[in-house]
Amino acid sequence: MEPVPQLLEQQPPPVFRRKPRKIGCCERTLDILCPSILFSFVVWEFVTATRYALVSTFVQFSGFMLYVVCLYLMSTVLTLVSFFRAAFTEPGTVDTKSLVSLTPVTCVFCGSPKPARTHHCSVCGKCRPRMDHHCVFVGTCVAKRNYKFFLLLLVWGAVACFCHTVLMWQPAFDSILRFMRDATLAQLSHFNQFLDDNPILLMMFPLTRPAELFASPPEPVTISAFLGVVNVCASVSLSFLVCLALMCFSTFHMYLTLTNQTTLQSSRISYSVGWFGNIKDALGPTPLLWLVPVLDVPPAAPHLKAG
Repeated sequence: MEPVPQLLEQQPPPVFRRKPRKIGCCERTLDILCPSILFSFVVWEFVTATRYALVSTFVQFSGFMLYVVCLYLMSTVLTLVSFFRAAFTEPGTVDTKSLVSLTPVTCVFCGSPKPARTHHCSVCGKCRPRMDHHCVFVGTCVAKRNYKFFLLLLVWGAVACFCHTVLMWQPAFDSILRFMRDATLAQLSHFNQFLDDNPILLMMFPLTRPAELFASPPEPVTISAFLGVVNVCASVSLSFLVCLALMCFSTFHMYLTLTNQTTLQSSRISYSVGWFGNIKDALGPTPLLWLVPVLDVPPAAPHLKAG
């Protein structure tokens, strides 16, 4: 009788990992430069609005514009809070200790267990649960724990830019007209001086001195006055363009929230649990806190951790 062959212990198949992509100096610089530019833009818009519109509106107490000012102040504060919360809140990582027995799928880059809706960020070098994308304007990944802050940054930023455009278009228009008036009067004053230096012209042609047609004397046209006009016009123009861009991004991410999708997720796989449940999954279980930048996400699954 032939001996029974000894059962060989089954060995797991070898895991072939891909070599992670090297992060260049340019990407590291963008993660620092873009948030700084975004923060500087919000501060510049607020300072410009305070100088040219907010003070005069509060003094005049004009009904509708006063409500716009209050909405602008509230949305600016919420935009800054959402920005800092999105930038400094840990997006979330996968707890490898409790996930080993739950899924056989592993990441080909870092080798950690990879549950559904988890993607590896090549910039951060970690797997992120419910990852949407790596955003250079907040300097980190947008994933499970900070997606709410990113969405509120888009929404409140669009509201702040819209209010800023409403508040600043009239001061911008007035500053342009005032500068053109002063420049015109300055040229006419030079023409009057030319007539004084050449009295024969007045003898030959009975001309009316142009400066006499204006009641107030012209203000001197200086470089600072010109830069002030450029500052106001640039503030209104950029605010309007940024408002349009943020409205487009906000609409897109609202659609993703309502359908329980992410930017990286394929639309062929559906995780939708109804529009109300999808909103609760992204913004938290408390509807009163949906528009407030506080962490109110549902309790994490056992295989997820904060950082």
